[in-house]
Amino acid sequence: MRFNLQKFRTIIMLSLLLFVSGLFSAFFQNNISKANSILTSIVVNLSHLDLGLVFPGEQLQKTFIVSYSESGNGDGSYTVVEKYKPFDPVDSDYCQENYEDHLRCYKTLCPYMEEYSEEEEDDVIGNASVGPDDLSDTWIVAIDVPAIMGNVAQDHTGGIVTENGIYGCDLSFNVEEQLCKNDVDIVLIMDRSGSMVWDSPSRLSQAKDAANSFLGNLGANDQSALVSYASTAFLDKGLSDNHTSDAASTKAAVNALVAGGGTNIGDAIDFANQELGSSRANPQAVKVAILLTDGRATCPVIYPGFPECGYIEDAGDIAYAEAKAAEAALAEIKIFTIGLGSDVNVTMLQNIAATTSADYYFAPDGSALKGIYDEISQELCE
Repeated sequence: MRFNLQKFRTIIMLSLLLFVSGLFSAFFQNNISKANSILTSIVVNLSHLDLGLVFPGEQLQKTFIVSYSESGNGDGSYTVVEKYKPFDPVDSDYCQENYEDHLRCYKTLCPYMEEYSEEEEDDVIGNASVGPDDLSDTWIVAIDVPAIMGNVAQDHTGGIVTENGIYGCDLSFNVEEQLCKNDVDIVLIMDRSGSMVWDSPSRLSQAKDAANSFLGNLGANDQSALVSYASTAFLDKGLSDNHTSDAASTKAAVNALVAGGGTNIGDAIDFANQELGSSRANPQAVKVAILLTDGRATCPVIYPGFPECGYIEDAGDIAYAEAKAAEAALAEIKIFTIGLGSDVNVTMLQNIAATTSADYYFAPDGSALKGIYDEISQELCE
């Protein structure tokens, strides 16, 4: 079981060259190095393609296949990226910044080509995946050979080449690297107190988006759960490997949250501890909780003079939350804490994280949450 991180590695390069030799004809050759490259859950199979003699205005199509590796674990996400083509492969990075240097870089063919998936699976070049339920993607590279000085049929849509030369474009296949080799059991602890409706969009809606993005990074055999809290805490969804796929997933539980009430951080940590120690937990997994709050601990202690908890932070609320963090530490549970906005008890959140050998993060507003969850993803594997 592995935890997917948002870090990419180029695994194979598909080279496209267009040789323009005259005003009315062009020789086009599609050079694809034969390869069978495996990285995590992805296999890319390509073979040499030679389109021979073609003419300006021709529209060409060739296919390649991205497959799921039987040795993979969970879905493999990847992107297809167009890049400027260097004469020498060692100049690839140079040409991305200095593409007009035609002594080292080909004139670009990229504007005359596009890539799209043959299947109706919503795969696009910037967001595609294969996995146990989607064993392969068939991609089409469609090329409109450019007009030379406009001397082709008027319905040609590939653009106009104003000077002769050799044109090229590289396609790179980037795969999400799976860096964390350990199993992960993770509980999201999310604040649904009344103040989470503040801001526009609301803090809660932005927290949901960030949490769901994080859940999308989990491997198929990792487990996730949700504990939410206001004046009271609740286990909304227990540990399972169903993160995002249907109405019983952790994502669905996150999306169903409604804000209102106080802030019972201690009970929320207690629920997470119980779930990570339950029969549903994987004994071999790294045990993690991510605690998000935009306020101070105001429950379960009822402050003198008030009818119920939720109005004022009491020293007993702080001590209770920190005691539950100490219990988590004894159970080898890491609790990463996130303070959203300016009205949080930073010291308490730092203590909870430090006690469990994790880290505290500050989010000035909801827009910062996704980046913080991504950072925590990387911390999990260190």
